[in-house]
Amino acid sequence: MHYTTKTIKIEGYKCRPSTLKVEIYSVKEDLLQQIGEYHRDYHLLHKTFHPFKHKDNYYALYSPHYKETRIMELPSCNDYCVVEGKFSPVEYYVPSYYDMHDPQKFNKEWNKQFEEIAGTFGFVSGCYWGDDTSWKIGYIDLTRLGEKIAKIDFRFGYIKQPISLALSQCVNLSDFSPSDNDYSITISRCSRYDMRKHYLGGDPILLGEETLDPCYKGLKLNSLTKSQLISVVLGQKQQN
Repeated sequence: MHYTTKTIKIEGYKCRPSTLKVEIYSVKEDLLQQIGEYHRDYHLLHKTFHPFKHKDNYYALYSPHYKETRIMELPSCNDYCVVEGKFSPVEYYVPSYYDMHDPQKFNKEWNKQFEEIAGTFGFVSGCYWGDDTSWKIGYIDLTRLGEKIAKIDFRFGYIKQPISLALSQCVNLSDFSPSDNDYSITISRCSRYDMRKHYLGGDPILLGEETLDPCYKGLKLNSLTKSQLISVVLGQKQQN
């Protein structure tokens, strides 16, 4: 069973902005059947309806309010719970079993690990209010979804999404292997550099200015030699 949406724009008037009526459809053998609808208080849907499977149940991440993420049950379309974190979403991605398993491996135990973990985590891109010059990538913890608890956090840092890539294209799970105790993923990110300046490190650290990072508070980076700066960076990593 697949799910999709259609939108109907509701024109605003005077100081009232336009909004959307979002119709939800089930798709079976290319036949569409409307199963529900909701109202979104924004004039664009973006990619804020994302069905996924968690254990034996189907849900969808959705955003009726543009500064909020919620979860609905499918196919009933009943609102299930709110996702903690006041973040304005534009796109969701919950890796499915088929996104993670390796069809070249016929070992059932190898692929079983992905059946158990699929639907327990996801990703969101969007921004905080007033920070809409670029989309940022966050993590969605769905491990306690059965208790109606889900949360957005930025455990990878407040990283920018590349403009030309969909959220699912930014997340690479090829190294993700829980049975081997390897929970590593690769996330494509956007970095911006001024070519007239010099940088050090992968984050990066800008040489010649006092960084806003509290780890380096009070340090004038342009007063340090490269070896001294490396020592500072490594020292902070050890402390962290």
